[in-house]
Formats: sequence, C-alpha cells, structure tokens
Amino acid sequence: MLGSVNYVTPNINNQPWDLDLSGLDFEDYISSVIEYALVPYYASGLTVKRTPQTRDQGKDLIIRSTTPFSLFGKDFSLYEKDSICVYIEFKSSKSSKISLDKFSKNLLLANKSGIDYFVLITNTSIVPFSYYEARRNAQENGYIFYLVDQYKLVCFLKEMLALHSEYCAPEDVSAISINYQVDFGKKNGRPLLDLYLFFRNNTDTPQICRFQLKSDRNWLLSETEFEVFLEAGDADCRCIRVT
Repeated sequence: MLGSVNYVTPNINNQPWDLDLSGLDFEDYISSVIEYALVPYYASGLTVKRTPQTRDQGKDLIIRSTTPFSLFGKDFSLYEKDSICVYIEFKSSKSSKISLDKFSKNLLLANKSGIDYFVLITNTSIVPFSYYEARRNAQENGYIFYLVDQYKLVCFLKEMLALHSEYCAPEDVSAISINYQVDFGKKNGRPLLDLYLFFRNNTDTPQICRFQLKSDRNWLLSETEFEVFLEAGDADCRCIRVT
C-alpha cells in the first residue's frame, strides 16, 4: 500500500496559481508558447505538429528534429541519430498531484512508437512512485521520460514572458529538492518497505547528490550509500528495499 508523500525539502510544486485554464485550453495555450520558443530551430529542420483533440494516440504535440535543441532548460540531443522524435502530453489538474493511472495509457502507446523522448507537462506534479515507474518504463523501451511540473513550467513561462494568471512563487527553492514515498508490504510474513526517494535539480548546472541512509530500527536497507548525477533541471528516483 502506497503511503503519502513526505518532503525533506520544501514542496515547490504546490504554490497557489490562479490558473483559469484546464483541459484543452491548457493544452492549447502551452502548445502555443512551445511553438514560439522553438521558432529559432525551424530553419534547421525542426517541426512541431499538434495532434487532433480526439484520438490523438497518446500524445498532444509531436516534435521532430534533425538538429539538437533546447526546451524547458533541457537539451534534447540526437545521440548520433539523423533525427529524433519527441512526444509531449499535457495533464492539467485541480488536485495537488496526478497519479500514474492518469498517463499510463500514454506511456503504453509511446512504447510502441519508436520515440526518443516523452515529456509530461502538468500544472501540478506527480508522486515519487509514479515518476519511478514512468522513468523505468521509458528506459526499458528505449526512450527518455522528462517531467515538466508546476515550478519548472512556471519558470519556462516566465522566461517566455507568457505566465498566465497570478502565481505565488515559493520563498525557499533548494538547489536539490527531495521527497519520498513508501510502499508498505510483506514477504514471507515479515514486513518490508519500498522507499521511493525522488530528487530533482532545480539549478541550471549539473549536480551530484551523495546519500547516506541508515535506520534507527532493525531494518536492512538494499542501499545505504550512493551517488546520483543530475543534469541541469533533471530528476531521478531510486527505489530502496527495506526489510
């Protein structure tokens, strides 16, 4: 059973945002800003296509490019390919977080599409377990999962001078944000926990996170010391088995 999300550093993705856009309006507005942000790359062979509002086969926006490009502060590389394909999916919500079931169908469709990147854009955020599963699924199917949630989306809109509605910026933004979620279970009649440790880089430079974990009870951790390298603006999630 999955528990609630706990925060080691302040939660920067639940700020008051008087966003009066939802559903197709949210999708249409952010799509327009993305299309404008990518204008400098059009002459180099980048194209952006909006999918039909119904039967979109799991993606709202398709970017194809024969040149590397940057978007949301992230570099989209060719990785020695002649061209790359990026699927973008929009999920707006009035809740503080969206769960995996809200976009799992999109991931399953992406698995069969031979894409290079899948970008999830939301005005809220997702829980650590959802991020872990989405990223693991993407790696198994040969593409990269990238999350653009509230704080990162607002930074992008501010950079493009396109922030919509009033937004209350967080007072304390750590260079590295950390939160976690626990999945409670049993094995051979004994309790066990899966600890989903979610960390993200909120800066424009790469960061290395070094972790030392220990328990004040008689628990055995599958990992106690490890390092995580995060590109600028990127995130990762580790699953620690506790028995």
